[in-house]
Amino acid sequence: MATDSAPKLRVSLWRDFRPGRTIAYQPSPDADTRVFLRHDQLQEEVFAWEVGDALLNGVTDDDLRTRIRGSLFDAFAVSISPSERPCAKLSSFFEAAEAALAAGSAEWSDSEDLAFEDEPDPYRVNMLLAFYNQMRWLHEMFKDEPGVSISVR
Repeated sequence: MATDSAPKLRVSLWRDFRPGRTIAYQPSPDADTRVFLRHDQLQEEVFAWEVGDALLNGVTDDDLRTRIRGSLFDAFAVSISPSERPCAKLSSFFEAAEAALAAGSAEWSDSEDLAFEDEPDPYRVNMLLAFYNQMRWLHEMFKDEPGVSISVR
């Protein structure tokens, strides 16, 4: 069984935020006040999902692990402009995940979370398959919404 020591991840869905009126923000007493107008590019988080297990647990092919990691963490980094992180960009993740699943390179592994508090044995999960299904849902729900972006950290 392959395991990934990478930290857990958080997937966030963002949309354009257009305040009804001007917003003034002062980050500290010493800083100048920043004013946001309707035309400024602000984002608000509308959906967040924290994955409790390491996503790549069970992915046995190193090339596919690298490809999946790049199609998520690199492609949807919070440092990238929201306009460059649309839902449509998930297609490269879907291709990499489908390749891993079709090749049998995504094994079932022990979950890091317990199913029930009184159950000492972990349950088995195919994290890549579960994550793939959740991301498909996210993509189908929001792919046609204007001003929507995704971040993965």
